[in-house]
Amino acid sequence: MDFSACKACSLAEIVNYVGLPAAGNPQSGLFIVMDRPGYKEDNLGVSFSGQPGQFLANLLVKAGLTDENDYYLTYLTK
Repeated sequence: MDFSACKACSLAEIVNYVGLPAAGNPQSGLFIVMDRPGYKEDNLGVSFSGQPGQFLANLLVKAGLTDENDYYLTYLTK
């Protein structure tokens, strides 16, 4: 879904990017939902680029999940 033009709530007034894209394979066996994009993601418009996203990426590598086809990352939406 593309939420980039959504104006249904006041969120569009306080962030640069209303909807950032998910990453990975939605058909994978691992679905990870992060609470919201952070400051860095909102300023760059790049999903999972901030410190929490980097921390999660390191955890995924340590778990042996090095290919984006192994998991699906997304944010909560309203």
